[in-house]
Amino acid sequence: MSSGPFLIHFTARMLSWTGSAVAPIGTAFAVLHLGGGASGVGLVLAAGMAPQILLLLIGGVVADRFSRAQVMVWANVTSAMAEVWRPSCCEPVLRRCGI
Repeated sequence: MSSGPFLIHFTARMLSWTGSAVAPIGTAFAVLHLGGGASGVGLVLAAGMAPQILLLLIGGVVADRFSRAQVMVWANVTSAMAEVWRPSCCEPVLRRCGI
């Protein structure tokens, strides 16, 4: 762990994993705060998983065509942007579904 680049990568991955693990919990509380029940939480979490499943195929192609370092950096940047954007998506989805 004394290697500089490895320490930076390790720290970045730990922060990314922590954020990814906590995001569904925050999303669940946001849905409940907006008046949604268990079905609303399930709907919002499922809506967050659907694109992830669909984009796995594209991710495989990207991983084959670009360098690992580029793919890791852009994957983490995209993940961070998605986590920031997710709360703003919850309310319109819940309102549209009548929850």
